[in-house]
Amino acid sequence: MIRVVHTADVHLGATFPLLGEFGRTVRAQVRTTFARVLGLARDRGAAAVLVAGDLFDRHRPDVTDVRFVLEEIRKLRPLPVVILPGTHDLLSPDSLYRSLQDRPDNCLLIDQEGAQTVFLEAAGLAIHARANRAKRGGEPPLAGLQPDPRAQHNIAMAHASVARGDIGADPDHDYVISEADVRAAGMQYLALGHWHKCMEQFPGLPCVTWYSGSPEPLQFDAGDASGYALEVVLDLDRPQVIPHRIGTYRWQDVSLDASSLQDPQDVRRAVEGLADPQAILRVRLQGALPSPAAFDPEALRDELAGRFAHLILDVLGVRTRWEDFDPETVFPPGTIGAAFVGLAKERLRGAGEADRALWEEVLRRGTALLAKQEDVG
Repeated sequence: MIRVVHTADVHLGATFPLLGEFGRTVRAQVRTTFARVLGLARDRGAAAVLVAGDLFDRHRPDVTDVRFVLEEIRKLRPLPVVILPGTHDLLSPDSLYRSLQDRPDNCLLIDQEGAQTVFLEAAGLAIHARANRAKRGGEPPLAGLQPDPRAQHNIAMAHASVARGDIGADPDHDYVISEADVRAAGMQYLALGHWHKCMEQFPGLPCVTWYSGSPEPLQFDAGDASGYALEVVLDLDRPQVIPHRIGTYRWQDVSLDASSLQDPQDVRRAVEGLADPQAILRVRLQGALPSPAAFDPEALRDELAGRFAHLILDVLGVRTRWEDFDPETVFPPGTIGAAFVGLAKERLRGAGEADRALWEEVLRRGTALLAKQEDVG
């Protein structure tokens, strides 16, 4: 029985512009979490670490990120780390992987043209993969991969999307693999990268197939399915996969319906109820907020910032309730807005029952547009 650790989509060097200055903190955490993955492999007595693509966020990464990776891998000797180029760090003609200097002997690259096998004789383990040389249009990732008869265990790696009915895969932008491709490869385990969620694919096939997801969560839409590394236990029967929670931050995206709130303080209470020092929280506030003048999003963000790793309050969807909106106070006398309000109110006073609702809407919408608000509830 042997073990391997499977990771992918580390994205060292990602900048996280949405997070502003806090993006630097997350960028540093991505490094720390990658080091944890290697530590997990050492602690669990793994025979190898598999990196199934997008170790770096770019195919020409910052030199400091490269040095960090090489030093961390060097510390792990003699445990081998097998790195597959992905789509962000693909094996293009000017790829880092074609000119990597000072590489420790336990850093093994899938850097050849076509199908490639890394055979770890001491473990009786063969690792098969095909490097992505372009973002799309190359050879299918599993094409030409075959079990090595010398090996007791055969594993494949691929950086690709899975063709499934419930999740779309665009062949114009992704490398796509199907259930038939997995069956034809004839492996015990398929280590996937490209999707950032930790999840099994094709359950029931002889080849156990998993995405590890990003070890450090990187985005809001991955939710709690990101932040893992996979320990894969291989024996002569079916491989066993053990997810290990290894990431630090939790990205949460929450929508609040302002129209269901009675008072701006309800916003504070709702956000405070989500307090988590490891959460990168984005609250999208939408709908018509009562007494909008009493709501100060910047003050609320400053007040609650210490309850979260990072807090984003998105108030672009907040509107003013019609009963709290006084058009005559919005525009100074003599402006185009004031003239519009006067004219619309005159038409409203003279409107019959059938047209009254129409002119109320004209007044409301027109005032909102002139006031440069998208909408008024």
